[in-house]
Amino acid sequence: MGNDLREQLLKAGLATQDQAREAGRKVAAERKQQSKGKKKKKKGAGGGSLADKNSAAYRAAMAQAAKVARDRELNAEREAVRRKRSISAQVLDLLQGNAQEREGGELPYNFVRDSRIRRIYVHAGQRKALAAGRLAIVGMDGGYYLVGPDVAERAQALEPALFIHRAEPEPAPGEDDPYADFPVPDDLMW
Repeated sequence: MGNDLREQLLKAGLATQDQAREAGRKVAAERKQQSKGKKKKKKGAGGGSLADKNSAAYRAAMAQAAKVARDRELNAEREAVRRKRSISAQVLDLLQGNAQEREGGELPYNFVRDSRIRRIYVHAGQRKALAAGRLAIVGMDGGYYLVGPDVAERAQALEPALFIHRAEPEPAPGEDDPYADFPVPDDLMW
């Protein structure tokens, strides 16, 4: 058995160390017989040693090793898809369980997503909380959820690709700010 084939079969788990040693002994014995001038017996169409790269046994072993490698890749891909679905389901449960109800909201709240202005309708208290940064908007599966910033951070930790909008709280006006006595009204819409 050739060293490269022996290593491939061992790595693929198709042969054990004992089988590899036995095959090596057989190959060494066949070479010894050939060097003494004895004629080698012909084997049937399905026969041949694994050392002969043109033999059916070699081709079958290589095909089996390739199949095992392909199966491992497919299983890894399936497992990755399953994990992604599981994480998405966890995030959706987290958002749905902690989302505030927007049903019947009359005030529009505008925000930017993918360089486009989006609008959702919220209640007055929710609008103030969004503007102050006490609520966040999380976009998932074509819908938007109003949740607290801590829930939004937990959701983003699970699924980093989530869209999250959270207004930054306005900084306190400086001492030398000439407009400190003129706050922006809460009902100002853009």
